[in-house]
Amino acid sequence: SVFAFAGSVSILTTLLFGLAPAITASRSSVNEALKTRGGGGASAALSRSRQALTAAEVALALILLCGAGLLIRSFVKLIQAGVGFNAAQLAVVDVDLPEIRYPDAASRARFYDALVERARALPGVATASAATTLPLHRIFFQTFTIAGRPQPILDERPSADVAKVSPDYFRLLGLPILAGRGFTAADVARNAGGKGEGVVIVNQAFATKFFNGQNPLGQRLLLENDRAFEIVGLATDFLAMGGLSDAHPQYFVAGLDSPQGLLLLRTKVPPESLSDEIRATLWSLDQELPVAEVSSMNHFLGEALAEVRPVVLLLGVFAGLALLLSMIGVYSVLANLVASRIREIGIRMALGATPAAIGRMVAGQSLKPLAIGLALGLAGSLALSRVLTSLLIGVAPNDPVTFLLAIASVVLVAPLAVWAPVRRATRVECTVALREE
Repeated sequence: SVFAFAGSVSILTTLLFGLAPAITASRSSVNEALKTRGGGGASAALSRSRQALTAAEVALALILLCGAGLLIRSFVKLIQAGVGFNAAQLAVVDVDLPEIRYPDAASRARFYDALVERARALPGVATASAATTLPLHRIFFQTFTIAGRPQPILDERPSADVAKVSPDYFRLLGLPILAGRGFTAADVARNAGGKGEGVVIVNQAFATKFFNGQNPLGQRLLLENDRAFEIVGLATDFLAMGGLSDAHPQYFVAGLDSPQGLLLLRTKVPPESLSDEIRATLWSLDQELPVAEVSSMNHFLGEALAEVRPVVLLLGVFAGLALLLSMIGVYSVLANLVASRIREIGIRMALGATPAAIGRMVAGQSLKPLAIGLALGLAGSLALSRVLTSLLIGVAPNDPVTFLLAIASVVLVAPLAVWAPVRRATRVECTVALREE
């Protein structure tokens, strides 16, 4: 179906663009043709049609360049955004604790504490932590309510991303605590057991959405079994879904006691090089654990961008081809225009016109449709950018950098298309031209 469509469009294009010269030829005047002796120059209508074609080619090339440029810049922003923290040298290890041997929260918490301590002592490891979630890899959300506010029914409770983390989690990821404090070992002990008031940290997106951007410190969230957790810190946002979406509201609970968890290691060497040592550390605590998969944060980033990268690459290639084809079209139109005016140029030179004057005339006639094409292309690009708004990430629809680069590309390449016809016009020998006519 794709080849059939392409073939049909090609045939239709050939017929469509062959229609204009066919109509022009059918309306030609015999007397006018005899007066011009078959080569005396182009008619005003034909000249205007050539200029319109040149302007249309330039306009379409600029529209494609602007559209592709906006998407390419969005892709660059997506790469730069990452997940909101330094993903380099960050090893990620999936840990799955069998509930038969780890039936309660206390036994699981002891395992993670011991694992973090032993992993931190490995050569090549700068620091270690553990968590239940990680951007682009594993995300959980949970409902909650805010103490002191009217309690909604169960189905209408607000929800946010949630992560259980060990105390070094924020330091390992490089996420600053903007207000309040981070977690301590005492907070882990305070949260353990499921009794009394616990502590949590929320991110900026959480404070903005549920506290209207005001300081949430000291407020209390009612979580599982309506147990109260005091907000003791405000953390910097990160992008749980990468640059494809904004930061999610999230709260963090001190202490990890879940059957499924993640060991996070900030390493001094490539994370993959520590795979054997990390597995040996796991098995030193429990020889019956399944083989752990050791990945890197950059691996998850690469997977997230894998589907976008080829599309953007193709857009860049197509935009470049559009620019090349449009400039070939401009050259062809101008070359044909010069060829049709050989006799006129010969007469002008016989009457005293200099090659420089002829060059300025031809160049001026070619620059006018180029300028018109740039103006029309800019207007079309602004319209196209509105359509692409939903696909853009971190780039304004009317991004001036993209538009200026696209215009500069056309302006820099256009002289190459104009140069050959202008050069030919300035080298016309008046006696040879008149003799040929």
